[in-house]
Formats: sequence, C-alpha cells, structure tokens
Amino acid sequence: VIVQLLQIEGRENDREIATSKLAGIHISQIKEGFVEDITKEFKIGDIVRAKVIANEKSPIQLTTKDKDLGVVYALCSRCRTPLIRRGDKLICPRCGNVETRKLSPYYRKLKVSL
Repeated sequence: VIVQLLQIEGRENDREIATSKLAGIHISQIKEGFVEDITKEFKIGDIVRAKVIANEKSPIQLTTKDKDLGVVYALCSRCRTPLIRRGDKLICPRCGNVETRKLSPYYRKLKVSL
C-alpha cells in the first residue's frame, strides 16, 4: 500500500515534512495474522494512523500492526459519504454499504489537517 504523509502526530504547526511525502505499508506490516485481500484493509482516500519503522530509503516504511494504528477516517467506496463504525464494520448512513478496514480505535476521533 502506498500512502501520502499528511502530518507527523503532535506536530501540526511545525514545518513541512522534509523528505518524500510518500510511504509504503508492506502487506506483512498491515496487521498481525494473514491478510488475504489488501482492499479489505485499506481503500483509496482512507486516512491512516501509522508508525515509521524504516526511513533510510524511499519510500519510508510504515506499520499499522499495533492495536492503536489503522484507518481513522474512511469514505464509502460507492457514494463517498463518511462511514460510521459499528463494531468491526463500517456502514454508510446514505446507501447502506458495509465495508471492512484495519481500523484504529481512534476512528473518527482524531483531528487531521488536510
């Protein structure tokens, strides 16, 4: 998975990210256990909370294996409405679509500067 870095947590007012704004999450770093289908863990447009595990080369390598990491904001893949969390599923209040992600317990609880 290739992600664009938006901000460093706790540094909203500091300078821009100095290195490449692209980072990667290898399939083995998404979550503990077997990942059968990456598209059930992340989708285009998701905002993800991740931790840097290697920054010596480009792209920067991230992990979302920790329990507090994962998707913190997601839009419906059908109608682009913000999804609401119900247990371990995400439900679209507009079209009723049900989706899955590698969710963070901070889903829709963090302020992110776009």
